[in-house]
Amino acid sequence: MLLIAGVTIPTLLQAVRTQLATNSGITGTRLLLAAESALDYNFSELEKNAVYAVRNEIDFVWNPSDRSYEWSSPRPLQLVGDAFSQSFHLKLQYIGDAGPVEFDDRQNPMQSFDRIKVTATASAAHRTRQVVAWYAFRFGFHGAIVSDNVPTTSGGNPKTMAKKGHIVFDGSGNIGEHIVFGDLHSNGEIVYFEKNSPTPLTTENASSQLQAFEGEIKANLGGTDQQIPDFTDASSQKQLFDFARFEAAAVRGAGAIYNGLDEFEQALRNSQDSGEPLEGIIVVKIDPGIEGNSPKISGVPIRVTGTLLFDFADGTSGDYKVVIDRDVSVRINAADLSDVDFTDKSTYTSGYPGKYLDATKQPQKVDISFDGFENFRQDDDLPAVMFNNGIVDFHGEVNVCGLVYGPAFIEIENKNANVMYINGALFGGGGVYLQAHGSGDGVIAIHHDPNTTDRLALFDNTAALLERIGYTIVR
Repeated sequence: MLLIAGVTIPTLLQAVRTQLATNSGITGTRLLLAAESALDYNFSELEKNAVYAVRNEIDFVWNPSDRSYEWSSPRPLQLVGDAFSQSFHLKLQYIGDAGPVEFDDRQNPMQSFDRIKVTATASAAHRTRQVVAWYAFRFGFHGAIVSDNVPTTSGGNPKTMAKKGHIVFDGSGNIGEHIVFGDLHSNGEIVYFEKNSPTPLTTENASSQLQAFEGEIKANLGGTDQQIPDFTDASSQKQLFDFARFEAAAVRGAGAIYNGLDEFEQALRNSQDSGEPLEGIIVVKIDPGIEGNSPKISGVPIRVTGTLLFDFADGTSGDYKVVIDRDVSVRINAADLSDVDFTDKSTYTSGYPGKYLDATKQPQKVDISFDGFENFRQDDDLPAVMFNNGIVDFHGEVNVCGLVYGPAFIEIENKNANVMYINGALFGGGGVYLQAHGSGDGVIAIHHDPNTTDRLALFDNTAALLERIGYTIVR
């Protein structure tokens, strides 16, 4: 009958094989989509809580063989309107320097990890497809200078304009050197003033206005789909960072707390006499009712390994200013600048994260979980300078490696022929003003070092973005 129909047995077998291959291909495609859907589900969960699989002890079990947290059983998935059923399975490994991490306390996981490996497997009948992706949380708003204020007005002299929420380089008068290596991002304007005439800076013209520039400029982002969110609410203790968490670590021994400028200056004199820097998180409490108007730190150098934190009292005006006078050199995680050519970024050096003489002063060494805070991880990036309100105005020599953060106005004025070197980043919430006068010989050099910001110890992952850093199809 087959011969009469004109169909040979080999032809029929080939047709059957083709149909089976087609079905297998369809099944494989469906399973691959299911596995990738599992990755999508996991991504949304990781965004909400990076250690959700660790804390969920009901659905995720610890597998000691490969040190993973995996679903206790596969989840069924029934395609609507189709008899084809399948299941998918998730497995997460939290990877640190020594490999996959097992957390000592699943409800309070404190061990360090820098990436997450996720394996998703989809199955149906005798067929499986498996994909693997790697993820990491990274600070999502990179740049040498970032300003998240959305100004409502513009214009005025250089400092006035900056205080309205813009980034301003002041080159009027005795012009010093403004040098920037890194991107500039602002919800407001970014301008260079010369003879009180502002020039909007762009990626194309910045190198002709500043003494050296390399990077990308994005200005006037407010009101666009690229607007930088507001991470700098000066009325809150929980801004880009949880200031109370940092102070808790200082109280537990990873630093010190000074109740006023007098106490702080005495500690600086003691540091100068001993030749050893202050170490850890150094908290300086500022109460305008006690300090008076525009108090100054003067006559003694500031030497810190770690973080210098200015804690302004509740109710402090955003315009209240503490001046670090022109005779004060500020060295925080300071770099060796002896061989640095400030116009050549390849010569830039860093002192971050700082070499501790007393290792017990490191914030990662103290336990603040009893205070209701998550412990700092070994790989956390901590700011070099941070203040929760007001203005900290730098006038003298600056050698700071790490992030400088302020929710209000950031003011950096070179009053002498000094070098003001910041290798890290500036993140401001009320405008940024840079004045490199210094009698014509001053230098302000800002260099973006992602090693100081990629893993910032942010409040509740604020401003952190989950990134997929790798992907492969296993089978």
